[in-house]
Amino acid sequence: MLRQSIKSISVFVGSIAIATVAAAADDGKADGKALKVGNADVTMSGGFRTEWAHTTNGLGKVDTGGKDSKSSAFGVEYMKVKFGGKLNSDVDFKFQLNLLNSKWSYGNPADLVDAAEGTWWASKMFGFTMGKSRVNQDGWNGKDGGGVANIWGKSPYVTPFKTYSHGLSVHMNPGDAGKVTLQLMNDITTKSGPVLQTSIDGKSGTNTSNRPGTWNQTSKQPAAIIEYTGEFGPISPILQVGQYDMNHSRFVDVGARFAMSDLSVTFDYLMDNYSQKVAKASGDGFESKNLTFTDISLRTEYTMKGLAKPFLWVNSYTRSNEKDSVAADDVKANTNPTGNVACSAVKACFDDNAMSLSVGSYILAMGDGWSPYVVYRSVSGKFFKAASADTATGSNNTIAIGAIGSF
Repeated sequence: MLRQSIKSISVFVGSIAIATVAAAADDGKADGKALKVGNADVTMSGGFRTEWAHTTNGLGKVDTGGKDSKSSAFGVEYMKVKFGGKLNSDVDFKFQLNLLNSKWSYGNPADLVDAAEGTWWASKMFGFTMGKSRVNQDGWNGKDGGGVANIWGKSPYVTPFKTYSHGLSVHMNPGDAGKVTLQLMNDITTKSGPVLQTSIDGKSGTNTSNRPGTWNQTSKQPAAIIEYTGEFGPISPILQVGQYDMNHSRFVDVGARFAMSDLSVTFDYLMDNYSQKVAKASGDGFESKNLTFTDISLRTEYTMKGLAKPFLWVNSYTRSNEKDSVAADDVKANTNPTGNVACSAVKACFDDNAMSLSVGSYILAMGDGWSPYVVYRSVSGKFFKAASADTATGSNNTIAIGAIGSF
C-alpha cells in the first residue's frame, strides 16, 4: 500500500511539474531545457497527456438482447521525461523514462526505462547505437504514434516487437539520398513480444499467447530490421523490412508523408507475414501455418496557426490465410465477444476486419507547450452472433476531451 501511495503521489506531483508540448512525434520533440552536467551538454524535456473520455462499448449488441456498456472517467494517459545530449563531439546519448509504466508497481526501477542508448559517430556518414531503442516498425504510423500515446487513435494491429527493445543499430547517412538504419534487436520468443490473442500449440497444448515467437523458444540470434527514410521536397518516403522469429516471419512497411505549408498527409501500408508453429496433422514434428496481417493507415492534419490543428485518421486492419493456429480457413468475421476468452474490454476483440476512424482537433490558442484537444474515436468490425453463423457489426466509440503539455 505504501509503495502504491508513493507512486500515486509521484505521478500527481509530476503531472503538475510537467504540465507544460505540442503533439510530439517521437516521444518528446520539444527542444527542452539545456543543462551542463560534468563535461556533457544535456537537454531535458518531457511531456504528459490527460483526458476525460466517455466510451460506448457497442459489442454487446452483437448478442441477441445485448446492450451497450458505457463508461466515463478522467485519467493521466501519458507521462514521460527525456534526457539527451552529447558526451563529446562524437558521442550522443538519450534516456527516456516512462513514469506511468504499470510494472513500476513491482518495484523494479528498470521498468521505468523506455530508452537508454548511446550513439558513436565514426564519421558524418556512419554511426553506431547500442542500448535500448525504439524499434523501427509500423512506418510513420508508429513513429508519430509514440509522442502522446495516440490521441488520434490506435490500430488493432499489434506490432511484432514491443515499442522499445535492446539491440545494436548501424546508421548510414549518404546525404541527399536519404538515411539507412540496420537494427539488430533481441528476437521475439514465446515469453516476449506484445500479446495478441490466445493460440494453442497443437503438439503440447502450450498457451503461446505472446504472439509471434512460436518457433524461437529462447533468443538464439538477433532479429534484423532495415529502414530507409528520405526527404525529397514535400515528400518523405519510408521503407521498413524486418525478419523475426528465427527468420520464419517477416514484415514490410511502405509509406510516405506529404507536407506543404500547413497541410500534412501521412500514408502507410504494412504487411506482416507471421509463421505459426503448429504440430503436423500426422506424425511427429511441426509445420508452419501462416497468418498475414494487413494494416493501412491514412492521416491528415491542417495547422491553423495560433488557433487549431484539426486532424482525421482512418485505419483498416485485416487478418488472412488462417484464423488461428488450428483453423483451416480464413474466417471473414471476428469471434463473438462473449465466446472469445482472449477478448479484452476494447481492442482485443477486433482481431479481423476492423475499421478505425478518428476525427478531432488540437487547440493552439493557449501558446507553445500546452494544447487542449477534443477527439471522437471509433473502431468497428463484423462479428458472429451468439450460437449462430449469422454476423453483425459491432463498434466501440469514444468522445474525449483532454490536454497535452511539454517542456
